Amino acid sequence: MTNTTNSGINILDNNLQNKVAAMNKAFKKIIIKWIILEAIISLMVLSLTPFLFGSIKPFKVNSRNKKAVSITKAKGRVTLAVKKATRKSAKKAKLRRRSRKNRLRKRARKNKKRKRIAKSRKKGVIRRMGRSFYMQGTHYLEVNGKKVALLKSKKIKLDKYIGRRVLVSGSAKKSVESPKIKIISVSAIKRLKK
Repeated sequence: MTNTTNSGINILDNNLQNKVAAMNKAFKKIIIKWIILEAIISLMVLSLTPFLFGSIKPFKVNSRNKKAVSITKAKGRVTLAVKKATRKSAKKAKLRRRSRKNRLRKRARKNKKRKRIAKSRKKGVIRRMGRSFYMQGTHYLEVNGKKVALLKSKKIKLDKYIGRRVLVSGSAKKSVESPKIKIISVSAIKRLKK
């Protein structure tokens, strides 16, 4: 008797399993159809939203003739190319103007430096410079007991000419000591007779 009840349960289990398997298949089909439907709807929404909100406008044909359509497309391409070319040429012109301005600025700076560094020639007696608060120059030029100019030189040894009357030439700049006295970078010295 126990055997018959066990076989009855087995039959019930098999029927249940078959029903569950059939339900699973049906459920899977429904889910797959739902996913496909969802994908189609999302693609439609993505493709239509730019048209709805005005970011993309549909292509309008001006005339019914196909040649006219191709001509308008070609004109559009040409105008785009022309616009790009004008942008490039405008950029190049702007760069040229900038580089020209930079060149003019550099020239102006050089001219200012040239004006500051003036050639100077002075006569007088060379004296050794004592200790100075300003530390400009190693020697000075004296005329009638007054300082006329401060002297410095990298090429010429000014110690050879101390106490002698000379003609000094070189480039002159304003000194810190006073606006009247200039500092001369000596490039040439000529001994003069007393």
